[in-house]
Amino acid sequence: GADEGRLTENIASAVKVRVPKQVKVREPSFTPDEAKAILHAALQPPPARMTTEHARARRWVPWLCAYTGARVNEMTQLRGEDIQKVEGIWCLRITPEAGRVKTKEARTVPIHPHLIEQGFIAVAKANGPGPLFYDPSRQRVDTEGNRHVKKVGERLAEWVRAEVGITDP
Repeated sequence: GADEGRLTENIASAVKVRVPKQVKVREPSFTPDEAKAILHAALQPPPARMTTEHARARRWVPWLCAYTGARVNEMTQLRGEDIQKVEGIWCLRITPEAGRVKTKEARTVPIHPHLIEQGFIAVAKANGPGPLFYDPSRQRVDTEGNRHVKKVGERLAEWVRAEVGITDP
């Protein structure tokens, strides 16, 4: 009410709501066995009816996250132009120009040689400029809650839970 000018002061400004801290029975990261299961599943052929972009996300995003430590949505927003050679070293550029970045600052991350051996650079080059893991022309509504990078991340999470079998909350 005070924010909207209906009250002269916020009478609840001194009220504090204390919420007990949740008990955590494990670390938030995947166990080594869970990580192996996800990376192994990422190497399997995708279903025939899956879009090219989603199949590419399922194949590469887990490996990119494993080798960079980046967040899933930082990887799902990668564009072809974000894969660059810097002083002779292949790198990926995580930048707010492509979407949200936790620190709100661009950073350049070297691409692990194993990803290069697996063919990631060739995939990125073949894609050209633009998003690697989604087709922007398929976006029906341009709203914050309907960001393609978020949807790709949600589909990957669903796959990890339902198909790969990682069920720990």
